[in-house]
Amino acid sequence: VEHLLGERYNQYLHNPQVKVFITEYRSQPVVVMGAVRNPGVQQLTGPKTLIDLLSLAGGITERAGSQVHVYRQGPEGRQSFVIDLFLLANNPGMVNMPVQAGDVINVQQAGMFFVDGAVTRSGSYALNRPYTLTQALAVAGGVNRELASYSEIAIYRQRNGAEAETIPVDLSAIWEGKASDPRIEADDVIVVPISTAKYIVRRFFGTIGLGNV
Repeated sequence: VEHLLGERYNQYLHNPQVKVFITEYRSQPVVVMGAVRNPGVQQLTGPKTLIDLLSLAGGITERAGSQVHVYRQGPEGRQSFVIDLFLLANNPGMVNMPVQAGDVINVQQAGMFFVDGAVTRSGSYALNRPYTLTQALAVAGGVNRELASYSEIAIYRQRNGAEAETIPVDLSAIWEGKASDPRIEADDVIVVPISTAKYIVRRFFGTIGLGNV
């Protein structure tokens, strides 16, 4: 375009110097899908990075997992890039890659874990980053110290459609550094049982300290 314009202006000007700058790009779609607030097709209008596209899609939701996958069709076939969202948020200079037309950006949905029993807030929670047992219990508001049986906590874990595996946990031993803090996996069910002794004391005598029961 610069060359063509230069030739035409040459009829009226001596040795014209013509420069053409692109102010807006069209028909350069990027698909953003998964755990974002506004999934869909975004059009690139100039150079954009991964963070730019996630922002255009409204940002990630509370159901987002720890990874975003970028799929790209290149001259040598399909390429796949896996970006850690925690690293992207805290050190974008390392992983905030430029986005190209035709890219597909998929923010992975987080798995879930479930907490029940003598905790502040029983329910299901997104496994949007690696959690240990104590961290998962903290997400659920912590154990009810007046009722929880620390030594009888169990993690129920389903494996390949078989009967759920029961993983016994002694929370007191973890706190004292005598046992490792187990990692929580997607679909784990954490049950914190009520201590019979603590329940009886609280029911009939009021609240008193019972230590780690």
